[in-house]
Amino acid sequence: LFEASSLPIYEAWLEGVPVACANAAALPDQVLDAGLLFDPKSVESIADVMAEIVTKSEVREELRRKGFERLGDFDCERTAKAYRAVYRSAAGFPLTEEDRWLLKWDWMRDPQRMKRTASD
Repeated sequence: LFEASSLPIYEAWLEGVPVACANAAALPDQVLDAGLLFDPKSVESIADVMAEIVTKSEVREELRRKGFERLGDFDCERTAKAYRAVYRSAAGFPLTEEDRWLLKWDWMRDPQRMKRTASD
């Protein structure tokens, strides 16, 4: 319930498996609209989400599609550049335009994120 990021979510998306996860910690920020969220302390909530995935093929297909799309936000190069920007900022080094863009929290939540480049 206290994960900052869940590797099994990435693995599920990679395999085309619909994701259901707890609406706790950072998981909702990781999943966004590419998974269904449940209250981890409610058996009814968990059962409702599981039933929706099992019984509704359109929900499964949409979650698979959105999961593949969401994976595009987590490539190694972008992650490395984001860490570099954090370290530059923490060390007081001058930041590039790309660094400043990567340090914005909202870039991962922006629906146009895949269409932008660091030069935007």
